[in-house]
Amino acid sequence: FPSHDIPARYSAEDFREIWDTEWGHDQNDCVGQLLWSIGEGIKRGKQIIRNQDDLRIIQKLVQYLDTLEYDVDPNAGHWEESSERRASSIAPCVAGLISVSNLVYVPAELIARGLKSLYELFPRETFTRDVDLALLCLVYPYNLLPRSMSELILHNITKELETPTGILRYRGDSYYSTLEKTHGRNHPKEFFYGSEGSWCMGFPWVSLCFQTIGNLEKAEEYLRKTESVMLEDGSLPEIIMADGTVNPNSPLLWGNSLYIQAKEGLDKLSKNI
Repeated sequence: FPSHDIPARYSAEDFREIWDTEWGHDQNDCVGQLLWSIGEGIKRGKQIIRNQDDLRIIQKLVQYLDTLEYDVDPNAGHWEESSERRASSIAPCVAGLISVSNLVYVPAELIARGLKSLYELFPRETFTRDVDLALLCLVYPYNLLPRSMSELILHNITKELETPTGILRYRGDSYYSTLEKTHGRNHPKEFFYGSEGSWCMGFPWVSLCFQTIGNLEKAEEYLRKTESVMLEDGSLPEIIMADGTVNPNSPLLWGNSLYIQAKEGLDKLSKNI
């Protein structure tokens, strides 16, 4: 495994680094998200910082992103796949650096580098992939873009990737494609066009994005779409496959948490109108 990477997974029992799994390595977004969560939690009154050692670790993570050159570093990103320079990996790092800049020293140039890289890629996820569900993170939760740019990301994703049962991660996704079991995943993306699985959690995530830019009508629409694909017990599956079957990784807790956030957020916003 790449020696420069902080592993994305640790044992809950002894905090041991976990490298011996298929998924969860080479993910710069994990570091950025941690920094962002710390900063945002403190802003909301959470007692996160215990002592100077905690601040020292935060400072080291900032220096890590600088040394790593996070703004151009190829990594596996949200979907833990091939290493590329990814907007959805740069965005959490930019947001995280901004969020902790009142706690530790964050060079302004370090943030500027990330923003420059995001604008170079915009509106793409990578230089080889124009539209990707992971781009939603630039809108929610990180809210890094002007409204017009956020609207373009939402337009592209809902136009190019939305299906009646969810949103594709990207065109040609082989994960739980109806062709994967017979043919495997080692084929060009074009081979899997039309056979991709739809991620149900895409609907509440889009709802949260529309809430972020103030379009409550569209936010409500995607909340209802979320409810239309729920299982009988009210939970969300990970994927509804192209043949209409539900994949076995259900319920997907990430998706269910997004639905709760979307529903509670919309209720709160509606009351404030």
